Amino acid sequence: MSIAFTGFVRAWKSRIGRCDNMAWLTNSEFLELIRICEIEIVLNIASALRKRNNAVKIIEIGAGAGWQARQLSEAGYEVEAIDLEQGYYSNDRVWPVRDYDGKHIPFADDSFDIVFSSSALEHIPHLTHFQNEMKRVLKPNGIAIHIVPSGSWRLWTNLTHYPYVFGRVLDVMRTPRHNGHGEAQGHAGEQKRRSRRSGLIMKALFPTRHGERGTALSELYEFSRFKWSAVFMRSGWKIERVIPNRLFYTGYLVFGSYLSISLRKYVSYVLGSSCHVFVLKKANLFDDMTELFGPVKRSLSPCSVLGRSRRRKIPHAITDLNRRRIRLPY
Repeated sequence: MSIAFTGFVRAWKSRIGRCDNMAWLTNSEFLELIRICEIEIVLNIASALRKRNNAVKIIEIGAGAGWQARQLSEAGYEVEAIDLEQGYYSNDRVWPVRDYDGKHIPFADDSFDIVFSSSALEHIPHLTHFQNEMKRVLKPNGIAIHIVPSGSWRLWTNLTHYPYVFGRVLDVMRTPRHNGHGEAQGHAGEQKRRSRRSGLIMKALFPTRHGERGTALSELYEFSRFKWSAVFMRSGWKIERVIPNRLFYTGYLVFGSYLSISLRKYVSYVLGSSCHVFVLKKANLFDDMTELFGPVKRSLSPCSVLGRSRRRKIPHAITDLNRRRIRLPY
């Protein structure tokens, strides 16, 4: 898989048509390269499913420009991608991304082997309800792979906020003033500049939140591994694996492409990875009982296997399941 990934990066560089020095990349182009690097983890995980089923269907939620959907398709997977019509990257799409309403996934039940998202779940305000939609289109033995921001990403984005704003203020101050054609236009232009500066000052005082909940400070907890795990388990998922993406970057892409991908990998071991990669499966009641009581044979009831001493714990365990908001079949 690493050979295929190396081919992706080489193809990407040749498509841009530049040399190996990445200092020339814009922030948008460098972000595309970061997303391509992150897809390596997804390819490694998806390869296990591919050994059992050659025709693996993947849907990407919040595909943006379609950078990662294109890489998955080039790797031989059958890919569908959806995003909001007015998404941030709707005008820069490089892959056929289907528009949808943000609430209902426009596909039938049990349609996909893998549900994939990258830096998208934090932007969904109705996340609990939407995860039911993801489980609906996922096949019974399928998996969900979600790349979500980490608390480390939020911390370093907060710390680099003020240097970024300082640079932006300098850019605004350097912008030449044009009086326009007449006094009225000059007055309107001055009001527009003042409004822009006042808005910039407000944003400069406090970092803005990235997701749909909380503040820039509370996201230190909201984006933690513990909190994401609780969100997924509460929505009826079973967590198979949690992997760091082993890349360091901030919301402002400090130093941009001047800090190479290789160096960012090394830095992530010291300053933390910017994302968690969650691998999930649909949870069922037996999985939850096994977690509480240990492994038992499916042919026997939990009461007959556990014995009298542990049988008394079952009512407390059921109460614990209710607290975790897991629906019981009765």
